Amino acid sequence: MPTWAVLLIILCAAAAAGAIQTVCGFGAGVLLMLVLSQFFDMLTAPAVNLLVCVFLCLALAWKLRREIQFKLILIPLIPYLISSTLVNLVVKRIDLQVLGILFGVFQMLLCLYYLLIAKRLKTKPTPSAGVICGFLSGITASFFGVGGPFLAVYLIGASRSKESYTANMQFIFLITNVIIFVNKAMKGLFSLQLVPITVAGILGVLLGQWFGTKLTDRLDIDKMKMVVYVFIGISGLITIMQYIR
Repeated sequence: MPTWAVLLIILCAAAAAGAIQTVCGFGAGVLLMLVLSQFFDMLTAPAVNLLVCVFLCLALAWKLRREIQFKLILIPLIPYLISSTLVNLVVKRIDLQVLGILFGVFQMLLCLYYLLIAKRLKTKPTPSAGVICGFLSGITASFFGVGGPFLAVYLIGASRSKESYTANMQFIFLITNVIIFVNKAMKGLFSLQLVPITVAGILGVLLGQWFGTKLTDRLDIDKMKMVVYVFIGISGLITIMQYIR
């Protein structure tokens, strides 16, 4: 049974994660994994992360349901599900220390990508780009519970508006998170002992979603993103050092 201090930490982290995803369209999974990986191993943390994010995505997708482009999201969704299924077949066979180091490397690469490359990268919203981005997203989602970065590269250019971009992202996350979580749960990576932590996370992301909705027009999104990604890079370095010991 987790302590009240741990539950409070998860609640606060989830609230921040919910606010970030409401404003940026994604990011909740990344931030939550930074905290969850400090309390759980690299098999359990992604499972909790995915289930918490299901409720956030459901809330956001329902709110923006009229903006969802169902035909568009099928392009990245199918390869996403294929790659995530393949990864789930082998993820339990990977050494936890190796998986932890890979997560740290992934965090640092994600930081460098968004700080140095993302703004310069002009990806045309072609079907082939959607397939590639969806396939890569499925891989990172299954390993680390984080599938947003590659999807954003494709959908931000393919969606008809900012609201539609957010709606498309949330609907894809909702479907894929549920499927990947069920696969992980069937492999024994989620237990009843994790329910209190998960409930704290769910309450946190829903609270963060409410705050994010109120603050969207008042925040400098670019500056907020920069702070978040620098933090992710530092966390990645710390994670690698922890698992190398």
